[in-house]
Amino acid sequence: MNQLSEAVATAQAQAQAEAAYNRQLQCESEILEMAFQDAVYRLCRLKERFEVI
Repeated sequence: MNQLSEAVATAQAQAQAEAAYNRQLQCESEILEMAFQDAVYRLCRLKERFEVI
């Protein structure tokens, strides 16, 4: 029974670690998406400036 408890605890810990890793990846993905959108916005503004000149 002790081995079963250890196996369950190990599986739970692994599931929690995977969930935390997935949350981290999601946050990083959102940050990269915001940075990309900002870069596109800045490039569009720069393009507009050069078109005016």
